[in-house]
Amino acid sequence: MALLLITGASGFIGRALIESLIARGGNELHAVKWGIPKVPLSDRVCWHECSLLDHGSVDALFSTLKPEVLIQLAWCADHATYWKDPANFDWLSANLNIARAFVRQGGRRAVFAGTSAEYDWSGELPLKEFETLLNPQMLYGSCKLAAYWALKSFFEQDGVSWAWARFFNPFGPYEDRRRLIPKVCLKLLAGEQLDFDAALSQRDFLHVDDVGSALAALALSEVQGPVNLGSGERTLVRDLVSTLARITGHDGLVHFSEAAGESDAIVSDVTRLREEVGWSSSWTLERRLQQTFHWWKQNK
Repeated sequence: MALLLITGASGFIGRALIESLIARGGNELHAVKWGIPKVPLSDRVCWHECSLLDHGSVDALFSTLKPEVLIQLAWCADHATYWKDPANFDWLSANLNIARAFVRQGGRRAVFAGTSAEYDWSGELPLKEFETLLNPQMLYGSCKLAAYWALKSFFEQDGVSWAWARFFNPFGPYEDRRRLIPKVCLKLLAGEQLDFDAALSQRDFLHVDDVGSALAALALSEVQGPVNLGSGERTLVRDLVSTLARITGHDGLVHFSEAAGESDAIVSDVTRLREEVGWSSSWTLERRLQQTFHWWKQNK
């Protein structure tokens, strides 16, 4: 039984990851929380209060626990600000310090959280880990990419097994209600009209419980380097919104502009996730959207 530590565990993805790890069993689970949790906290995990931005506190935590496996999710994530927030610099530094503390205490396997925003989004092809150009356009993606390069060199020179999980568009329970899917669900529940442009952008959506399952599988595997955590499916924003309207029986509340709109694609290639990690979802997007809508209906 390995001692596994999840940092940034009291957030949107952390909750789903913990549930998946508990279901798998076989490890002693510890997790870090700070401030007011955004999700319910499982009582089957040993929780630790720690400010991950405080280097001394991080060093003390790792010196006490000496985790064998680390999954580090913490980063600034406020929906309104995170793309340009200067706090990205603080979290870049924090991630490097967390990695150093982990290795200093003999850690053997680490997974850190990346983002699809590290990629060049100008093309139409699926984004592939070792082929697509890395060219972030915002501070958030740039700092994540800087962390990726630094951690890659650090872990490889010390012979530590490591992976970098690039998330695309997770959705589901406890998502920030300012994001697309919660916003649409809540407005439809309120009977409000929704007006969109042509909504022809293509995105890659994966339910957060599937993200948690995929992340757990990655952490407990020996796969190293960057791995996309997405569905690998192209979904028009227009189709996603229309599906939610149909599920709710409020088709008449959604209106799209008939003017020609721009179409861009941010979609993952999930070959590594499927073939090397050995993970795939058995759920359809529509079924997951149904579950998500009913959750918001109960928790609006």
